[in-house]
Amino acid sequence: MAMADLKNRVQTMRNEFEDKTAEIEEIRTKLKEATVDELEIKLKEAKNRLDESSRLLEEESRRLKATEAEADRVEAKADAAEATLDELTRTLADEQEQVKEFEQRCSKASEAEDEQNTAAAQLKTRFAEALERAEAAETELARRDRELERLQEDCRKQDAMAADIESELQAGLQVLEEIK
Repeated sequence: MAMADLKNRVQTMRNEFEDKTAEIEEIRTKLKEATVDELEIKLKEAKNRLDESSRLLEEESRRLKATEAEADRVEAKADAAEATLDELTRTLADEQEQVKEFEQRCSKASEAEDEQNTAAAQLKTRFAEALERAEAAETELARRDRELERLQEDCRKQDAMAADIESELQAGLQVLEEIK
């Protein structure tokens, strides 16, 4: 399914490229017919679009960095939750071993056995709570990863748009130089 999405994206990019190529040819034709004043106006407009695209790209870059930092924080929390889970697992295993030893030595002491079973139940509850926290952290990390991918795609689109505008600007400057 990802391959189909990738093929669709490639085809979309090809279509956009063809549209931009046609648009550039149209602009070149218009530029040949335009006066110097019109060319200067169009050049200013192109520069303004390039500036706006650059500004948007910088904003997206800042957002991406903030998202990456947040993803790092979530990952650190997930690592901490995993370490806690490991520690609780070891603690639970230790407690279970202690319960077995206690039962072997004190089979007649049912009151002490009840206390140990209560302790084991508490550990299981803590283990289940830690597991729930770890799952929540994994879910949050996956959500952040999807957000990061979306932002990276937006940045790629902004880069492509900036490159197209820069190409138009270069073509306009070249025609302006030819006219002078």
